Amino acid sequence: MAMTPENKVKKKLDDWMKIHFPGYFRYRAPGGMFGSGGVGDYIIVYAGTPVMIEVKADETKDATTLQMKRLKEFQAAGGIACLLKGFEEHKLFAI
Repeated sequence: MAMTPENKVKKKLDDWMKIHFPGYFRYRAPGGMFGSGGVGDYIIVYAGTPVMIEVKADETKDATTLQMKRLKEFQAAGGIACLLKGFEEHKLFAI
């Protein structure tokens, strides 16, 4: 089965985090009927900081209204919220 463009970005992100976020905790939220609507693709904790990341295949894709709402709620609760449109390494380094 071929990887979707978004899954290619997630694979690259997984590899990047293993190198640059040593000792991090990662949870990949399930989608579909087993997930919670709008929750980001990743919830991680790195160096004591909670981070939620929503991944899109590229810059032409937008987060849904519910995804943006959840990212804002996560940020309001003290976490870092990030929307990646493709593999945007500069945003990851900012975390």
